[in-house]
Amino acid sequence: MYKRSFKGYYADLTPEQRAAKELARKERERAAFERKWAAMEKQRAKSKFDYATAGGYYHPTQAQYNAAVDMERAGINVMQASALQGAFLAGVKCSHDTIHVINEYRRSLTTL
Repeated sequence: MYKRSFKGYYADLTPEQRAAKELARKERERAAFERKWAAMEKQRAKSKFDYATAGGYYHPTQAQYNAAVDMERAGINVMQASALQGAFLAGVKCSHDTIHVINEYRRSLTTL
């Protein structure tokens, strides 16, 4: 039996065959993603974990406060920045989601 090398496999295909193979691959990937998503939704439905309040509440740090001031000056996520500033100045905890937004901004500064 003739063994075809993988290197020349796509060279033997016509453009229509290549397009059909690509379409079939994308369809397989989409179907696999949908199966994975359905399994995740099924697990979440029977879970007792509260996804809405999963982050918790934490005290912001001085570095996060400084980043929030910079964000507010730049006009980036002003509501999140002012919420963190208020929590820091009052010495109370703020949502993990707010802190997460500020930390993402801080990380983006080091890559610029």
